[in-house]
Amino acid sequence: MNDHQSASGVGHFFMPDAEASEAKVFVRKPRFKRVATPRMPPFPSPEKAECVAAAPPEPIKSQPAQHHHHCTQKHCAHPHCARQNITYAISSLSPFAIQNVVAALLRGMGYYTPIVAAPGPDGGTDVLAYRDPLGLKPPHIRVQVKHKVAKTSRQDIAALKGGLHHHREIGVFVSTGGFSQDAEREARTSDVHIELIDGARLIDLWIDVYDKLAEDDKNLLRLKKVYVLAGE
Repeated sequence: MNDHQSASGVGHFFMPDAEASEAKVFVRKPRFKRVATPRMPPFPSPEKAECVAAAPPEPIKSQPAQHHHHCTQKHCAHPHCARQNITYAISSLSPFAIQNVVAALLRGMGYYTPIVAAPGPDGGTDVLAYRDPLGLKPPHIRVQVKHKVAKTSRQDIAALKGGLHHHREIGVFVSTGGFSQDAEREARTSDVHIELIDGARLIDLWIDVYDKLAEDDKNLLRLKKVYVLAGE
């Protein structure tokens, strides 16, 4: 062991002291660096270990992009916006234009529409539809169209029912503003069939038969297909 190493292995050195003739010993303490070591996770029980090993990895699902429901794009392809745009287009049409849309819808379904009322008083019938060109096959379809924000009342349904020829005609009432509960009850309990079509159902029917419409009829409310990712 030399003069610079103690029995404990701790290094030291000498230096002169200005106030004393004797030498003092300064001991250099060893420095230790703390090192973080990772902690081992607890071992699972054999049962849990088997479950973890047998569980298949979950598939990664892509999240659909969030869409702002107050979108102002006129031709937005998002389903919510597309539906709103169609609704807005219908609401901006005149009552006579809506009447023509309903007549075109019936033609797309295979009916003939020899009578479509001109603007002005219609006598309670806006469209008269036949199953054949001459109207020989019953029943005929007598249609009343109301294009307004307010719901159609029971009295309007009763007026249509009063103008139907029993066993030969059925009634269709189209109201873009919907129907009151009393109006729905009046149609439901009628002894002659009356079909009610509100604004939402009018859009659904137009979409369903759109491909069967003539080009001139499509121009009344023209749509285009938009492809979106199919759901799982």
